[in-house]
Amino acid sequence: MSLSIEALIQAASAYIEDVTTRANLIQNLRTLGLSDADDGSFKSSGIGKKKYTEKLLRDQTFDSIYKILIEALNRFKGVEDRKLTRETLIKLTESKSDSEIKLYFSGAGKPDIIIKDLARGTLEVIDYKGCLELSTNHRSTIMWSSLFEVHRDKFEKYNDLITHLRRSIPENSLQAKMFFETYICQTLAKRNLSAPALLPELNLHYDPMTKKFRGGIKALDSQRCDFYMKLPNREIIIEVDGIQHYTRKD
Repeated sequence: MSLSIEALIQAASAYIEDVTTRANLIQNLRTLGLSDADDGSFKSSGIGKKKYTEKLLRDQTFDSIYKILIEALNRFKGVEDRKLTRETLIKLTESKSDSEIKLYFSGAGKPDIIIKDLARGTLEVIDYKGCLELSTNHRSTIMWSSLFEVHRDKFEKYNDLITHLRRSIPENSLQAKMFFETYICQTLAKRNLSAPALLPELNLHYDPMTKKFRGGIKALDSQRCDFYMKLPNREIIIEVDGIQHYTRKD
């Protein structure tokens, strides 16, 4: 059983995300030896804690990342066995990387994504096209409260985030708009921030080429869903209107 540098990066960045807040992230990263961590660059980047940490870790060697993860485990949370074995660390990295779900949603268009490392399958978003990004895992629920917390640096008020989500729904999708507003009334209007968040226009699949570029041929029938909801060990895809959502056109 081997331990890849990509699995190590994913484990370290996921763990640091779990044990830090946006306010103390830079201080903690510097404490761990990542001297390039900068509050100004973090805030201006518009990306989350995990993505920012990943970016810094990719400039490090395998041994450096290994030491950073061990230091983070020992410093920020009580670890019963501080002398972690290599096998234990492999299990940790596998559980972190295997369970991660990366979501892109509510943008004006599909994000511009490149494969930065083809051998390891490392992706990088170079233009979000207004999409919001969120990392989660199979065991988690994405609640309104957690959605607001992740994007607090972009939206000062809850209403600003909801306005962004609302505007991502196509103008001609009246049923989708009505569905979204009804759910808002049943949850946020009643200050139920622990209710599952309803994410409009989530990118399910990704084709970097346009239909025109492919000569009129679509590689994927549908790249977005109307709405997405994340519950523990369950993902809910909601399609409201449109003939493309039916199995037969008749």
